[in-house]
Amino acid sequence: EGLFLYVKPTPLPDLTPINRPSASPVVTPTPTPTPTPTKIYEPNWFREVLPTVHQTIVDYTTFDNEKVKLYPWEGKKIAILTLKSNLDPKIMGLLIRSLDNSYETYKELTGFEPVTVKNYNGKLLIAEIPTGFKNCGAGCGYLGASGIQINEANFTQLYEGVKNNNQFDQVLFYELGRNFWNYSSWYSKLAFKENDSVVTGFAVLMRFVVMKNNDIPIAKFNEYSGQEFLNVVKSLASKYRSSPQFTFKNTFAIGKSPGELGTSDLWASIMMDFASRYGENIFYKKFFESIQSLPQANTTLDVNIVTGKQIGRAHV
Repeated sequence: EGLFLYVKPTPLPDLTPINRPSASPVVTPTPTPTPTPTKIYEPNWFREVLPTVHQTIVDYTTFDNEKVKLYPWEGKKIAILTLKSNLDPKIMGLLIRSLDNSYETYKELTGFEPVTVKNYNGKLLIAEIPTGFKNCGAGCGYLGASGIQINEANFTQLYEGVKNNNQFDQVLFYELGRNFWNYSSWYSKLAFKENDSVVTGFAVLMRFVVMKNNDIPIAKFNEYSGQEFLNVVKSLASKYRSSPQFTFKNTFAIGKSPGELGTSDLWASIMMDFASRYGENIFYKKFFESIQSLPQANTTLDVNIVTGKQIGRAHV
């Protein structure tokens, strides 16, 4: 999963029978079946209005101040800048709509929208970065502010996955979780230090939440299918809860998880576990709403208490 860049707000609050005459007796040939083309995934929100690539090339400056010319594809909330202009509009339409809808789900559940930094016509900007350019991982996104970059190879994987397998690689849905991390309101209450498990855990969690909410099938992740990967993450909470040997001190406090994944995945798993018992989206909305009223956390103990109180309030 991608890393992220910190945007220190000042005051930023935190981008497809041949019938021949024959002698008697007449033999009717068996028609050769016409191959059925691969059905392009069309969720219930798909519309025939497709994005059009602008003929004007955009000059884009990367997070590391490298220059590249890209082609913009616009949606309602999201704009994707690509290295190629001859991509299939229908595939790009699916990508744009899946991300537009995910944006709206993030907004609904968190009550937050990213501060505008990287944008195209006021829309959250996602830029494909050429091979050889600097980028902080497969994908990279600002914290609490608009702007996402995705490596050329990873964008190709996403595009081809939709085109050939009707599945969506998860990178951009994860990186939206960077942009939607409400830096100023949540950082000092749920995470008291840089690279804290909760910051990345939020992106891990919300990737699954928005893809589920919008009927977006998750592509294979390493050796796992999308569903297998989700199940592995979900299993962490039950492993943690079922064994008395696991405590906050020997997991979160030292960055170790009871499974093969990390503590960010463990935090996401615990949140999914609570949500499954307390109303899914209702739980998430209440959780993020009530964070605003909590005090600032300065130590690990403070964060632990704050999170505990917050979960209690979210399922009342």
